[in-house]
Formats: sequence, C-alpha cells, structure tokens
Amino acid sequence: MQFGVTNHILMDIYKT
Repeated sequence: MQFGVTNHILMDIYKT
C-alpha cells in the first residue's frame, strides 16, 4: 500500500 508512494519517491531520488 504505502510501498507505491515510497517507490515513487525512491525513483525520484534514484533519478537525481
């Protein structure tokens, strides 16, 4: 459930 939101944030940090 919350993984979806965390995954989105993690992807943003990974792209940085």
